[in-house]
Amino acid sequence: LALANMLVENKTITDIKLSTNKISEIAAALGINISVTTLNLARNNIGHDGSLALVDGLMGLMTTAMNATTEFILHNTNLGIKDVKILVTALHSNKSITTINLAFNNIGHDGAKELATALGTNKFITTLNLTD
Repeated sequence: LALANMLVENKTITDIKLSTNKISEIAAALGINISVTTLNLARNNIGHDGSLALVDGLMGLMTTAMNATTEFILHNTNLGIKDVKILVTALHSNKSITTINLAFNNIGHDGAKELATALGTNKFITTLNLTD
């Protein structure tokens, strides 16, 4: 909770690495902080409930004109097809993220199709990692 509160106010942190942590408390703060360029949430057991909270924060990140976030790392976070559908919703509003790492999740063929559809309309993402 202290980290979430700090992120709301801090405008100088540019690189956040929260691998192997519980991140649900910081999700809302992510939509307010416009200075973060790299968000690394790898190896967190985010799952479906975490992805709902995270996308709320991401919607703020992706649609803020002054947003600096360009890299979003979610590899090995236990995301499935439902989570990808939520992420795809946020990607339709993306104006800054160029790199997404979703490697080692459980998105499968259907999740890849969802992402392909979103990427067809998203002109900002240049790198996508779906390694399994």
